[in-house]
Amino acid sequence: MFEKLFKRPYYIRRHVNAPLLAERIKYLECEINRDTVFTSIQSIAQHLLRIVEFLQLNDDNRIITLEDIETAADKWARHKSKHPTKNGIFSINSKLDFIWYAKDWLKKIKRLEPLFEESIPLFNKIFEQPYP
Repeated sequence: MFEKLFKRPYYIRRHVNAPLLAERIKYLECEINRDTVFTSIQSIAQHLLRIVEFLQLNDDNRIITLEDIETAADKWARHKSKHPTKNGIFSINSKLDFIWYAKDWLKKIKRLEPLFEESIPLFNKIFEQPYP
């Protein structure tokens, strides 16, 4: 999967060796099946890798709270990259993307703490979406 998304062996290894590989691949495959454009798939893969890193996820099935995601998103948005073109001090868009992908992915792999709205049966029935 990652050999198709990235050219540099270093980046491929980082993705392949990071925790929750099968879960990340499944999420990316769902995006591919939705006809998401290639560059967006690359971006999503990078976000998932950062989510794993900044939330310190592994295979322990620890449940993640919204507060955990917010804290990690703040750290990610303020993170100074060593890459010369990615050295901004704070990015609200990075934070928002991190939160969106973290909530979506973690909910699909059943690692997100249930949200208050999810305790309302009618709400669940209306917004239920299957995840293969």
